[in-house]
Amino acid sequence: MVASTTVLFPPPTPASITIPATSSGTVVVSWAASATATSYTLQHADYGVTGWSNVYSGSATSYTQHETVTGAWIYQVQACNASGCSAFLVSSGGTLVTIPPASTPSLSVPASNHSGSYAVSWGSVGGATSYPLQEQVNGGGWSTIQSSSATSLAIGGKGNGSYGYRVQACNVGGCGPWSATGTVAVTLPPAPPSTVTAPSYVHGVTYYVTWSASAGATSYNVQKTNYSLGTTTIVATTSATSATMPGPRSSESLLYAVQACSAAGCSAFTNAGNGTQTDPPGPIQ
Repeated sequence: MVASTTVLFPPPTPASITIPATSSGTVVVSWAASATATSYTLQHADYGVTGWSNVYSGSATSYTQHETVTGAWIYQVQACNASGCSAFLVSSGGTLVTIPPASTPSLSVPASNHSGSYAVSWGSVGGATSYPLQEQVNGGGWSTIQSSSATSLAIGGKGNGSYGYRVQACNVGGCGPWSATGTVAVTLPPAPPSTVTAPSYVHGVTYYVTWSASAGATSYNVQKTNYSLGTTTIVATTSATSATMPGPRSSESLLYAVQACSAAGCSAFTNAGNGTQTDPPGPIQ
């Protein structure tokens, strides 16, 4: 009678293990097949932070591990069969995993502005190294206007319109979600009147100061500088483009100027092109 015995030794340690140098969280680990192996056990560790723990056990010679913590991750694999398992083969280096920021910066913008200059700012996010800031004009397409580690930007030179802003937090692993859009409604004061006209000489009668209309203006302030008295006062506020001045009661040297106003504010004054000399009709009664 003949008896036979099958001898099965544990498989040899896999000859190689391959991992990427860097990752944003997804790490593909592969290793060489080992003769007589029926399964493999893969473990990982955050170097210097955590100990080894199993992430895969099966017959494949590769596995995709999804890391969720930023760190230097190392891997080791062993081959197994019914007789036992080989020693572990440790990766010669680690995978530097950088997880993209998960949270959104809190964006702050003014709701309205009347100067065309304002600041956009946002809160910092843990793990972020840069913050791309984008702008849209009147609901149009987005364009990046800053990408740096700063958490604010001074905006200037804006004309009338609606300006939207959004920001996201980024690092070498990628970027987090965009913030909600913050919108600034810019309404500038109207431009000064291009022309102001006043008579150069008045003798005892009412007279007019007139000016050109300014786009967006809802009212105009008429200013009178009396060089004879050394005073400057607003003598009329009107939505029209002219104002009636009373006849003079004394001889005076005057200069008129007009500014345009709206809810956003008032323009600079535009002076009349000449001074006005007044002369009363006779003795004051």
